[in-house]
Amino acid sequence: MIQFSDKNADACSTLQEPYNITSSNNQFSISVDGGSNQVFTLTNGSARTAAQIVADLAGLTGAVASVVTINNINYVRIRDNSANGTSSTLLFNSPSNNSNAILGFTATTYTGGTNVCYSFPASSVQNVINGIETALNNAGWITISGHQSTPCVVQSSMTPPGQNLRMRITMTAGSNVQINASNVSGTLAGTGSATQSYIPAVTGMAYSVLANKYQAFVYVNGNYAGQYNGSSYGYATCWGVPWIPSFLYGILWEAIWFTTTTDCSVPPAFPRIGLTNITQSGTYNCWWETFTNGMLSNNGNQQQFQSGGLGLLLLLSGVTSNNFGVTCFRYHDLTSLMCDPLISWGTMAYNDEGTIKGQLWDAFISTDSFQGDTVITSVDGANWHAMTHNNQGAFSNSNWGYRGTLFILTPETSTP
Repeated sequence: MIQFSDKNADACSTLQEPYNITSSNNQFSISVDGGSNQVFTLTNGSARTAAQIVADLAGLTGAVASVVTINNINYVRIRDNSANGTSSTLLFNSPSNNSNAILGFTATTYTGGTNVCYSFPASSVQNVINGIETALNNAGWITISGHQSTPCVVQSSMTPPGQNLRMRITMTAGSNVQINASNVSGTLAGTGSATQSYIPAVTGMAYSVLANKYQAFVYVNGNYAGQYNGSSYGYATCWGVPWIPSFLYGILWEAIWFTTTTDCSVPPAFPRIGLTNITQSGTYNCWWETFTNGMLSNNGNQQQFQSGGLGLLLLLSGVTSNNFGVTCFRYHDLTSLMCDPLISWGTMAYNDEGTIKGQLWDAFISTDSFQGDTVITSVDGANWHAMTHNNQGAFSNSNWGYRGTLFILTPETSTP
């Protein structure tokens, strides 16, 4: 079943209880859906709990204040309950003596977001950073620091109540754009080249970002792909937090996936070339990084058939003689299957057992092969962008395992 992202503006504090509320930080001011400012004076106290802060905000209209518990730690959450999409907004004001810093809210506008496909020229490193930030902001991410500059820190929205997942990326400028992922608290963040995505900026090339408020795919436009090192449909990175089923609520309280690329001359594997990060070493970039319940795992140039590699699962009906690859993928009338984009990885290392952490948002997998950047309009009355390029699986290259195409919900109406 396709898991569509919700469109409610949602803001959660980044600092945990207790809160030291004094006369110098007790003003809470918010505007919901562009309405008038709602101002609350929080009760002073040296160890105020999240529940007590929520009680002080009981008069909030158009939105609901609640306590969110993540790994037995409490935070304050504000969620719009009166509008959806781009009209759903939470503006945190910064009057004198405001409480933003002590609670961990950013003085900005949180939005319900939308699905975006945003394109921009890769004329400079800073232009690429600016383009990615703009796309993410349009999709419902917020900029924590470094707006249209570097380093630029951008944070996802938090997934709906019960799931409670979120992440950050940091973009810095060098000879290429350097992107790092981290959790919101900053206690887990990769360091070194193996944990970064390097995105080149080349005049004449263009990027697109396909994103919602929980995930993003950055890739070279198909029309421009061959203009950099002769690679077609390469130069991509992606990241996000998954949708998780209710039986994992509380059990999986942190789950972040991120593909990394350390060599701009080698195209990345997932998801443009195949649906997993399993391939022959040196042929494609197969680097990835994951964060699971306080544990960080990453791997560079993963060798074939490691159990805990980042990838998507697919219903398999048979395997080839090398035990890897789909042998049948559609019905007798040539109708292909639609499968849930279940995402899995090993928790602590690439050779752990890969376990299903959840599912990509606004996405599905077709068991057939499509050309990258094809847009189809035949599913659920919406438009879908093919992220995977001509992946025919064992029918052409057993290194890529099963045949299939990852499709992402898009506002595009036709193939670019």
